[in-house]
Amino acid sequence: MKFETFIIQVQGDLQERLQNQDVLLKEVEKNNNQRKTGLLISDKESNISPIFYLEEFYEDYQNGEEIESIVTTLVTNYEEQKHLDIAKMELLKDYQQARKHLLVKLVNKELNKEILKSMPYFEYLDLVLIFSVVVHAKKGKTGTVLVSNSQLEEWQIDKETLREDALTCARERMPLEFLGMSEVLFQMCGVREEVEEEVMYVLSNTSRSYGASVILYPECLKMVAEHLNDDYYLLPSSIHEVIIVPKEKAVTEEELSNMVKEVNATQLDPEDILSDHAYFYSRSLQALQM
Repeated sequence: MKFETFIIQVQGDLQERLQNQDVLLKEVEKNNNQRKTGLLISDKESNISPIFYLEEFYEDYQNGEEIESIVTTLVTNYEEQKHLDIAKMELLKDYQQARKHLLVKLVNKELNKEILKSMPYFEYLDLVLIFSVVVHAKKGKTGTVLVSNSQLEEWQIDKETLREDALTCARERMPLEFLGMSEVLFQMCGVREEVEEEVMYVLSNTSRSYGASVILYPECLKMVAEHLNDDYYLLPSSIHEVIIVPKEKAVTEEELSNMVKEVNATQLDPEDILSDHAYFYSRSLQALQM
């Protein structure tokens, strides 16, 4: 069954199961101009309209899962998501509460130019800093909602206040983490490889979610330079972390950029791409450069 047929089948079966809701197909633009097909479930008695993306469910179908089982999963997910959306609506009413749950995200400017029209952001080289709110609900469910221009108006704050509060919150809840590559591989694989000297380091936050944004934490880049006692290259390995290579141990900048492009093309989900070239941090200028 082709994807187009699959989504129509799932939509129809889900609508039969949810008699008091409208089940609508909706295409949504995600990070880096990636579009996904979702089912938006609109409750007729409330403003709650969660959306579920079908690409991953189609993969399950291709791997042998029955459509009936997929629809049952969607019904369960909908019931859980309703609690999360109610919590979201309550949290967003009051900025003094929402500010305690702010999250910063660093993304590519050019790839996100359309969605940036509707939200506050700050440019940083060829990247942009955007903001979201983390929402917690019953049964440990967690979600995020991007901060829009209209939400900023509702809160009656300016975007400078938003940035200051969000970075403060992010540093407290998700401090930066700077580890040698050998330590990261040990954490991932459980095998420790003894190395005389680290050639690469990983810079992220402790949750390793949207961790590339730590480069905008005050003093972060300077701290890395002081630790290395060297200028360095920064490789945007994904929106979740960056790789640091001391200048003394690096190949040419062109070769490093080619490495980034290859990883982006072969290893990353398109939504996770941050940029396609290396950056350089100069201790004398105390600045990151393209």
